[in-house]
Amino acid sequence: MGRYNSFLIVCLSFIVAGMSGCFNRTGEESTDKAQEYLSNPEQYMERLEEAQDEHIEEHVHEEGIGYEEQMHRCEKELEETDEMILSNPTYFGCMMVLDQSPDQYVGKVVKFKGFIYREPDFTNQQFVIGQQGEDGGIYGLLTSTPEASKLSDHQWVEVRGVLSTTNYINSKVPFLDVLEIREIDSPQ
Repeated sequence: MGRYNSFLIVCLSFIVAGMSGCFNRTGEESTDKAQEYLSNPEQYMERLEEAQDEHIEEHVHEEGIGYEEQMHRCEKELEETDEMILSNPTYFGCMMVLDQSPDQYVGKVVKFKGFIYREPDFTNQQFVIGQQGEDGGIYGLLTSTPEASKLSDHQWVEVRGVLSTTNYINSKVPFLDVLEIREIDSPQ
């Protein structure tokens, strides 16, 4: 499932259920993209694909590293090490790599920072630990832990865990088996 499609599906599921929960980059609630999709799905998807292609080709982070280079660096480091810290400037590239090839990195240990995010259909123990991308989507890893109820939505955490896979909405996705998790302050 593509990174843009994941966010759109989340927003659509909230709208159809009459719920809120889609947020823009500033943390304000926004369903504009989902509403645009509902009004003309074909046109929306065409514009989204064009924008995604342009974004990947042209986008360079302030650190000077584009997504393709981020993905290349991440793949190389994941192949060369058993434990990896996911952080800027390659965090989003790594999330794309893990999303595209979840089976390839099973057993690798990763450590990263992100905030708690939950879908309405998650169990009490499930949540995503992620970061918000420039497009408003949340990029992170699905996980579960018996201590999930102690963690509030949007709380920032630092997590260390082992990569595995699980099925979610009929798709194989990367999953993080938590080894350690601790609350941290939100980065500025």
